[in-house]
Amino acid sequence: MAENTRVNNIPQFTQGEDDIAFQEALSLLKPTRDDFARIPIQDAFNWAEVAAQLGSDRAGTWYICWFQSTKKPTIDQTLMDALNDAVYEAAKQSRALLKFWSGDRDEQRLGLALSIWISYEAARKVIKSPVHGRAYRQQGQFYENHATKRYSLVKVEGELVFHFEEFQSNY
Repeated sequence: MAENTRVNNIPQFTQGEDDIAFQEALSLLKPTRDDFARIPIQDAFNWAEVAAQLGSDRAGTWYICWFQSTKKPTIDQTLMDALNDAVYEAAKQSRALLKFWSGDRDEQRLGLALSIWISYEAARKVIKSPVHGRAYRQQGQFYENHATKRYSLVKVEGELVFHFEEFQSNY
């Protein structure tokens, strides 16, 4: 996971073989319950299926940013979508983002988004880009409240499970 260069002020990273295999396995990721935004991350998704697809010969430590939010009843949805699209494109361009997932909001407007990265360090560098800064400064107009949790997602060689380790960070 070396930062190679910057393009449009966005750091560029190289994915390893296990990162590439994990990214492919993440195509199977889906919620296991309708209340996915209200339950622990370990229970909210089909992690066992993803780990089985990845296989016992793969290992790695990845980073998950879990963003839970309650959207305000009235917002500029066009602006929100434009900011979200720009942030996603910048993250994708970095090659550090392995998966972005966002589910439908429930009847109380509570929603969940996950971004899965090759590492915490890579995510930290990417979110310091100007496009992320613009989106961050404007998030107050979209959400009544929001919470972010951060996890290391660990896969040990020889196992078909993931281990979640929540950690605190203020980027």
